[in-house]
Amino acid sequence: MTVSTEQIVVRTREEIAIVAAPPGIPQMISRIEPGYVQKVGSISTRPSSFFDTTIHATISPYIPNTYALVGDRGRIAIWTRSTSSGYKSSDITIVRKMNVFSDDEQSDPWRSCIWSAHPANMIVTSRTNMELIDYRVRLYIV
Repeated sequence: MTVSTEQIVVRTREEIAIVAAPPGIPQMISRIEPGYVQKVGSISTRPSSFFDTTIHATISPYIPNTYALVGDRGRIAIWTRSTSSGYKSSDITIVRKMNVFSDDEQSDPWRSCIWSAHPANMIVTSRTNMELIDYRVRLYIV
């Protein structure tokens, strides 16, 4: 399946969905039609390999089909979506299982992340902290 390079991440209670425009959709449109977007990938907000719920996801501006997933307890994971349909656990790299800088392990409903200036760097924030994560460094890989 060939899809547009423009993608949107949509998070619901049950899943993280990636949607994109199929080929042949005009770039300038006056209204959205149902066939203008299609789901090209999805993952549960709570896959079996996670101990918390994914509350934020963002698309890598550097690496195609790569997304950062942040959990409500500080978990950070990288999802590299394969071109085949469906999710495989091998598509996920867990960078950190829990927030190592927090004394309490309570879930935080407000966590976010954005890719930084380097493809292996992310800025991860919560209500009380901001971290620059370089997931090439073994310190963060659990």
